[in-house]
Amino acid sequence: FSPLVDLLMLLSIFSGNGLQIGIYYLLFQLFDIAASALAFSFEGEKIYRLWTLIPQRFTYRWLMYYILFKAIRRAMRGELQSWGVMKRTGNVEMELLNS
Repeated sequence: FSPLVDLLMLLSIFSGNGLQIGIYYLLFQLFDIAASALAFSFEGEKIYRLWTLIPQRFTYRWLMYYILFKAIRRAMRGELQSWGVMKRTGNVEMELLNS
């Protein structure tokens, strides 16, 4: 739901309904933080590290959206995805332990 919620929030700001939708957006973010705090407690993480989610929500998450939508577009086109080919040159020397 996160990409849809973020998109609707941006659209509401430009349409003049930012305050009305902003309340729901804030509730969504608070729910997201509460779920994250619960996950932190289950994993035994320190709660004070929860603040690192704030920059993650506005940077890393959007990068992941880009990658997700790009992968969905490729799948809809029927394109195969691969890891690529690594050319082997055989020029690595093994170091023997002389000690």
